Amino acid sequence: MDFKVSVIVPVYNCKKYLGQAVKSVIEQTVFDSIELILIDDGSTDGSAEICNSYAEKYPNIISLHENNSGVSVARNKGIENARGEYIAFLDSDDRYEKNFIEELLGYADSDLVCCDYYCDNRDEKNLGNLFEPKIYYRSDFDTEFYNKILDTRFYSCWNKLYKKEIIERNKIRFIPGVKYAEDMIFVFEYLKFSDSFRFIDSALYFYNINPDNATSVVKNGFDVQHFIYDCQMKYFKDINAEQSVLDHIEDIFVYKTTCTINSEITYNSFFAAYKYVKRVLSSEFYPLYLKANYTEFVCKYDRVFFTLLKKKKALAVVLWRKIYDLRSRIFK
Repeated sequence: MDFKVSVIVPVYNCKKYLGQAVKSVIEQTVFDSIELILIDDGSTDGSAEICNSYAEKYPNIISLHENNSGVSVARNKGIENARGEYIAFLDSDDRYEKNFIEELLGYADSDLVCCDYYCDNRDEKNLGNLFEPKIYYRSDFDTEFYNKILDTRFYSCWNKLYKKEIIERNKIRFIPGVKYAEDMIFVFEYLKFSDSFRFIDSALYFYNINPDNATSVVKNGFDVQHFIYDCQMKYFKDINAEQSVLDHIEDIFVYKTTCTINSEITYNSFFAAYKYVKRVLSSEFYPLYLKANYTEFVCKYDRVFFTLLKKKKALAVVLWRKIYDLRSRIFK
């Protein structure tokens, strides 16, 4: 049986949301041309059985199984078993708008098609102020474009349509074992071999913020940002991006790590927060703080906080944030 699009869904202990995710694919306006591949990654909550039941009921739904090998391995298994001309991804706790596939297929003359999305059932779009609704050719992949794709709102893999031929010809895969930003790496690698990118401003994907995933990222904030920084630097150096793009990556890193420092101080004991700040300020990335001149830090608290970081005053940094948190609780 020939399929136009293979939709790949990695599944792990998501019984609560899985039904709505699968339903959103079944209700696609072009469901007959879709192959839905569910890859259970060793779930223990009954998700695997749900996948199997859908596969038994629908001839264009496939249920595959992995032994808790991680989301990258699961998605790769989906790619390797996909028979569609195009590939799309869906997280098992998210859902598509009914015309998601049909709309993106309408612009599939472009190598990569990306739509806007809603976050956590809110009505506000996330990408509309980032890209113009148009086609960008390789000649348009300039500094301004690269700065746009560095925005964290862009580099998820699931609100996009990919050509399988480009994926296979260039052996593009998700990197096994990577815990954070694995989709960013995949999207950037795919863009490296793309001659055109199309953005459509319709919000056709509903992203559900999973508190378990969010907590994991917050707990490992500096390590996550460190990893993302390394990946972004490698990619943009490989494509010979201008120095201004590399400088922008450094600025993003400084801003993001400063935010994680704030969170670590707020949610940890004084001693634990102090150790964390000392670790950051003694890392190889401290010189980036000296270079940064952040316009985002507009209020007095932020300016003082960042100045203390630049001067390596770890104890003062923690005290300043703890006092700020105390005042916020007293005067809220």
